[in-house]
Amino acid sequence: MTVTYVNHVETVTDSLRYLLVTEFNNDIIQSKFFNSDKLGRGEYFRYYLSEQPVIELHSDGETRDYTFECAWYFNTKQLDFKKTFDDLVSERIERLKRLLHNNRNYSPSSVYKWHHLIVEPLESFYLGEDDEDLKNYSHILCVPITITIRRSDFN
Repeated sequence: MTVTYVNHVETVTDSLRYLLVTEFNNDIIQSKFFNSDKLGRGEYFRYYLSEQPVIELHSDGETRDYTFECAWYFNTKQLDFKKTFDDLVSERIERLKRLLHNNRNYSPSSVYKWHHLIVEPLESFYLGEDDEDLKNYSHILCVPITITIRRSDFN
């Protein structure tokens, strides 16, 4: 019997990227590190797959958690003063959380629908607060987010 390989990491990663690109119209990059060149529009999302532990082995497959470390960067010098800063942050992050939690109804249908999701926003901080190398970017706000998607795959 021949085993057909399916890259499930790519399926989950591409689905997350598609959702971010489609919904936010910002620059979206897959990277571990801050990239100041991407702040041309004043904001961007960065993400990378940090771990993918096996949660449960089945006789014909496995269940894994795919954990992504994401960050939303925003140039506070481009803040529209019609909105408060808290409104802007909650608009982006809460919208992201709602979209991710409601992924079963997301279209197009070819995008992988995840069934168990945890989104953990952390406290925001300004770049350069604790890092001397980023001191010139102290006006850039970073909101880190951890996204965990559980997926079961069977042969």
